[in-house]
Amino acid sequence: MRGLALALVTLFALSACNAALGLEEPSEVSRANCSVAPQLGCESGETCQVTDVLGNRKCVASGTSELLSFCSDSSECGPGLSCGPTARCVAFCKGTGDTSCNGECLQVFGANNVNVPHYVVCLPSCNPVDPSSCGDANCLFAPLTGNYTCGPQGAGQASESNACNGDAECQPGLTCVNNGISSACYYACRGDNDCPDGESCYPLSPPRSIDGTFYGACAFPSN
Repeated sequence: MRGLALALVTLFALSACNAALGLEEPSEVSRANCSVAPQLGCESGETCQVTDVLGNRKCVASGTSELLSFCSDSSECGPGLSCGPTARCVAFCKGTGDTSCNGECLQVFGANNVNVPHYVVCLPSCNPVDPSSCGDANCLFAPLTGNYTCGPQGAGQASESNACNGDAECQPGLTCVNNGISSACYYACRGDNDCPDGESCYPLSPPRSIDGTFYGACAFPSN
C-alpha cells in the first residue's frame, strides 16, 4: 500500500470568512450600537451579542460557561463569548487576518445558508493526533479552511478500519479517509512514530498541511 494516497472524505465543510464582511467597529459605540469584535459598548458582566439573523446587536447579561464549554444558547456563555456553530462557547472575531483568533474565523449562517451580518466566530485549532485535544468530541478537518477544529459534543463510535461517512463518526484520534475502495476510520499521523506497531503514515490527497506540519493516516503496508 506504500505510495497510495488516501483521499479525504469531506463531510465537515465550514466556510471561511473574509475581511469584507462589514465587521468594522461601529463609528459610535454605545449600548444600543455595541461592537462584537472587539467587545465594546457594554458594561461589566455583559456581552455584545448578535441577536437575530439580520445581525442586530445588543448588550445582554453574560453567562458563566468558559471558552470551548458546550452550550445550547449564547446566554450560557461567559463575557465576550457566543454559542457557536459547533455548540461550544467561542469568541467573536473580525475575519481573515484577525490575530486574536488562534484557529479559524468562520462565518455563521442563518436560514437558507445566508450570512448573518457581524456573526463571525473563532473556532480554535485542535490536534488530530491527540485524542484529548477536544475532550468529549472529535477534532474535525474543515477542508475549505485547511484546518482542524473541535466538533460538537459527543465523539464518534467507529473504531480503526470501521466504515464511516465523515470524521465525526470516528473515535477521537481517528480520521475518516477513503482507501480507494471504501471509507473507513484510520489513526491520524504526522509520521510513522504516531502509528500503531506495524503501520505506516501515508499522505492524504490532496495534501493536508498546517503550519508546515503534514498530516496523514496510518495503515498497514501492502505486501
